Amino acid sequence: MTRKVLAYRKRFAYDMATIEEVMKQKQSIFATYLFLFFWLACAVVVGRTAIAQEDGPRFNLNRSPTAADQFDLIISDGDERVVSGSFSRAQMEVFRQVMIEARKFAMTEEEVGKGSAKTTRIASNSQPSLVIDVAKLDDQSQLFITLTTEVGHLTVKAGRVQRGIRREDGLFFRLLSRLESLLPQAHGRTT
Repeated sequence: MTRKVLAYRKRFAYDMATIEEVMKQKQSIFATYLFLFFWLACAVVVGRTAIAQEDGPRFNLNRSPTAADQFDLIISDGDERVVSGSFSRAQMEVFRQVMIEARKFAMTEEEVGKGSAKTTRIASNSQPSLVIDVAKLDDQSQLFITLTTEVGHLTVKAGRVQRGIRREDGLFFRLLSRLESLLPQAHGRTT
């Protein structure tokens, strides 16, 4: 009988060691899965943040690779609508002047709506492809860009100005900055 008890004890000790080893492996696998789940959750949160930052209207403005004095402009509403066109240096100079005038107007207290926004359209008779609408209400100006080309017509909410603190943000100001970096300043002009 003592032999049988010894055999059971050895078997029991062996089984317990095996169970402990399996439990350690399961704990290690569980910890690994928990770690991977945590990183996956972080990636989803970061991904949603990145997508949220990309929402809204966008533009791309570059020199045309085919002609030295041509520029390609693409404006998107951030969803499905996109309008693009190719413009000469002279046309882009007019666009820049229209945008500078719209920016100046957006900063003033002139033509501010009381109770509802008052909208003023700023455009050039010589270059009707780009139109800027400035809607003013209280201490804020909203800017809208309308681009019309052979491809189509698109109006996007392009930016805003908080006149009291002179704060500007939005696509309008990034596009104007890009225009100013691509086009050298003409003599006697200031922005």
